[in-house]
This record gives sequence, C-alpha cells and structure tokens, in this order.
Amino acid sequence: MSYYLLLTIFLCNLLLLTALPIFVKILLFCHSRSFLGMKLFFTPGIVIRKEKQLLQKVDQAIIEYHKFCLDKNSLTLTKVEEKLNKIIFQKTEFLQNIHFLPPFVCLILRKTLSGIVYQITLQAGKEILPSLSNKYELEARLQEIRAKIEPELIEDLSQKYFFKYLLYFFVALGFLMGITNILIICLF
Repeated sequence: MSYYLLLTIFLCNLLLLTALPIFVKILLFCHSRSFLGMKLFFTPGIVIRKEKQLLQKVDQAIIEYHKFCLDKNSLTLTKVEEKLNKIIFQKTEFLQNIHFLPPFVCLILRKTLSGIVYQITLQAGKEILPSLSNKYELEARLQEIRAKIEPELIEDLSQKYFFKYLLYFFVALGFLMGITNILIICLF
C-alpha cells in the first residue's frame, strides 16, 4: 500500500472536516460579496443581513417572557410546573426500592421531593424572575444593549467562545476519521 495514498486520504479527511466550521462562519458573518473575482453565494452573511430582525426577535422573546411571568394564571407556565412535578416523581422511583422503609413512607418522600421542586419552580417562574427584571429594569437595559450591539461585536464574541472550539472539535474529528479510514484501508 502506498504511503502517499494513505497520507492523502488522511489529509483529505482532515481538510474537509476543518473546512466545515469555516464555511459556517462565512455563511454567518461574511462581509464581502466576492472572492478572487467570483461572486460568493449567501453573502453578506446571515447575521449581517438580518441583524435588526434578530435583535428584535431577542427583544420580543425577553419582553414576552417578562409579561408571561407577570401573568399569575398563565396556563403554559402551570403546565411546565406540573410536567416537572411528574418527572421528578417518576425519577424518584428508586426510593421505592429502599427495603428498610415502609412503602407509604417512600411514597411520602417522593411526593415531598416533587412538591419541593414544584414550589421552587413556581416561585422562580412567577415571582423571583419578574421581580428581578423589574428591579434591574430589564426592558430599559435591553434597549441600551441593542443600541450598542454591532455585527462585529457578535462576530468577535462568536469567534472567541464558539468557532474556536467548534474548529478544534472538527479538527479532532477529522484526525480520528482519517486514522479510521487508514486503518480500514490497511485491514481490507
């Protein structure tokens, strides 16, 4: 088996998977419309093109949640709390397997634990979060933040916290896939 063939397969895997996050970054943040005289598709990037719409959607989502929390009789929040209560009750089923406790005590423990979680989510969802947003004037601060946010800031933050690690992940994945392909070729 030619070592050049194996090296080529390894490098192709590595380069193809390394190019994937770079393509995603270009798709999201590319400013220019052409590269080496050729027109780039999907440019300018999605974040650049739809900046105002994205910021408005984030604002609307936070404001709607704020209004939603102020509504004490919100059915959706009540459904979430009840669903969480049922999930906790199901997850504490292991308490039934404690042999030195009578079954009714285990049932009381399960109901108590699920009730505690229910009350915590009830307090957090309907009282603590809205009071914190009122205390810190969330809506006014959102307007200030929206005025300061620019696509370059979003691009810098995503480069620092997201794309760097995404690139590391895909390089490692490409390395592992390259080695796997070499092993498969050598074995068969």
